[in-house]
Amino acid sequence: MKKIVRRAGLVTGILGGLGVTLSGYQSATTPFRDWPKFRTPAQKLVTHYSYFTLWSNIIGTYVCAQYARGKRPQSEAFLRINAVTMLVVTGGVFNTVLAETTVVEGIGKFTNPIVHTIMPIAMPVIWLADRPSTSEQDMTPSAMAKSFAIPAAWLAYTFIRGPRTGGYYPYEFLDPTKLGYPTAIRNVAGVTATLGALLATMKAAENKLLATNSAR
Repeated sequence: MKKIVRRAGLVTGILGGLGVTLSGYQSATTPFRDWPKFRTPAQKLVTHYSYFTLWSNIIGTYVCAQYARGKRPQSEAFLRINAVTMLVVTGGVFNTVLAETTVVEGIGKFTNPIVHTIMPIAMPVIWLADRPSTSEQDMTPSAMAKSFAIPAAWLAYTFIRGPRTGGYYPYEFLDPTKLGYPTAIRNVAGVTATLGALLATMKAAENKLLATNSAR
């Protein structure tokens, strides 16, 4: 593994870890404006870490830590795929749909750019930079199929938890109480299609990079 990949993994992993932990601290210690019913630190922490943004950043931080250690176990190929696809979706949705209406204060001025912009840009760059230094494919049919498991688990958790909290959903475009289930499901299908397109793009990029590597 190239030194630049390991160093990038170290720096990005540290930033990701700070973004994940400090944003959680802020959430636990400040009023939860979106849903005032969440009053206790535990309620606010659970809600904070129920966001797709945090799931994607936790996975990305772990994968970057593995890169920093010079590790890329084949059994974790699906996690590397998740780190790229989920973070790209996180960055894309936030910066094109949610950024204008998001109030950023306090520690959030430091953590928000990390979890919504830096990590979504850095993770695919690191993954691409690492591809020419290995002959092992990440984008196998098995790993690609497994990469849908975590987003599917998050969706199931979100739609089960929503009614149990009195109707709280972390993203309005998935809120069936406001949009109705047909629209919410349509939006889910759109995100799923985006994940599929990202997988296809990653597969094509990996094939090209590995072919270039073998031709040397």
